[in-house]
Amino acid sequence: MTALIVFLFILQLLSFFLIAILYLRLGKVNQVKHEQNAIIREMEDAVGAYLLEIKDENDRLLSELSRIKPSETSKSLQENRIEATVDLPVIPTTPKSKAVHQYKQAAPQQIPETKQLSKEEKALDLSQNGYSIEEIAKRLNMGKTEVELLLKFRG
Repeated sequence: MTALIVFLFILQLLSFFLIAILYLRLGKVNQVKHEQNAIIREMEDAVGAYLLEIKDENDRLLSELSRIKPSETSKSLQENRIEATVDLPVIPTTPKSKAVHQYKQAAPQQIPETKQLSKEEKALDLSQNGYSIEEIAKRLNMGKTEVELLLKFRG
């Protein structure tokens, strides 16, 4: 009988120990939950402030646009269109038959053999000839960022 009482006493101590461990773990979970809620509130506040800034910018833009008279904007647009049409250069044209005849009469030119240029060398050459980054990227089938970096490091 004494052995049974000792055994039950040990089981009770073990159960109290396990309950204490579970209580501590539950406390840690609650602490993490409160920290996450605090982070969520901070993020919501930051996004809210950002949205308020965007709203203020939009309101300011709308007020600026409402101050400009529609007649003024249409006049400035028409002036820009007129200026764009005035500056067009005249390109001389050659009849097709004459161009074909001259092409057939031209002697084949000897093209000197040169080594194959790498993409980097081609990009540098095109850049030195005044091509923009977008044009270089299109001609060499490369990304704009790749061309920019290449020119920064090589140029």
